[in-house]
Amino acid sequence: MGVRTAVTTAGLAMGLLAGCSGKDTSATDTASGTQTPTTNPAEDSDGDGVVAADDCDDGDAAVYPGAPETCDGKDSDCDGSPHPLETDEDGDGVPDCSPCADAGYWELLVAETTGDALRAALTESNPDPSCDYAQAKRAIYQSLDLEDGNVVSGVYTGEQVAIVGGGPEDDALNIEHSWPRSEGADAYPADCDVHHLYPTLVEANTVRESHPYGEVTGSVSWSRGGSQVGSGSGGTVFEPRDVHKGNAARSMLYVWIQHGYAPTTTQRTLYGAWSSLDPVDTTDQDRDAAGARLQGNHNPFVACPLFVERMLDAG
Repeated sequence: MGVRTAVTTAGLAMGLLAGCSGKDTSATDTASGTQTPTTNPAEDSDGDGVVAADDCDDGDAAVYPGAPETCDGKDSDCDGSPHPLETDEDGDGVPDCSPCADAGYWELLVAETTGDALRAALTESNPDPSCDYAQAKRAIYQSLDLEDGNVVSGVYTGEQVAIVGGGPEDDALNIEHSWPRSEGADAYPADCDVHHLYPTLVEANTVRESHPYGEVTGSVSWSRGGSQVGSGSGGTVFEPRDVHKGNAARSMLYVWIQHGYAPTTTQRTLYGAWSSLDPVDTTDQDRDAAGARLQGNHNPFVACPLFVERMLDAG
């Protein structure tokens, strides 16, 4: 037998064997005439229990019909699109829900829990912070609120103070408790919980005293940098400048679920309005994440801004 005949016979034999296997193992590329492998619709390449013919992505075991949606931008359940909360409004390639999911609140978010049920779920699931006041103070000055140029801005007035030797120059700043110490934040762990502690000018902290947050509607006794003290609903109130109103509001909602503060219906409505006026941004979420690394818990209203609106009808 010649060489050509041997090759031809071997090729024929292999073709017959392939044909007898019952599998469609190749397809013709009409442009090049070459053979390329194809997936057998009866196979389950990713081992998720769904054959390729019924799986919208047989290369990903987390994607199959009926799979739980996660915050990853994928159509995990094969219904034709990712979950509506997996949008990427800023176009950075990361779903906007990522801070919420990373903080561990994704399942609660997609469950669309509201009101009393949401408040109870957050109160039960959010761990207590593990903190120390001296450590929290250092973190605020040296990392959490430190800006380019080695300065820290007082949240109520916006004035910048240089950080020298790890602390504010001339002791021009001190630490503000959004929930005042005299109202309950003097006890551990509220006294050292960075999710409601912020740097402020000494003067602003002093005049705030223990006045509740509110909107000044009458006479003004003090103002600086957009913040003011004056007459408001129920008496004297402290109104922070607009760029801090959302942060103040979300901090007060946090101490509600974390430390037992009980806002009135009027205050809850105000906090919702302020959170809308000054919405969460990436700086806020970066601070929240850094705070979580420091003390072991998140402010869910910063990590998951939708929780603010959803909890407003809680009693």
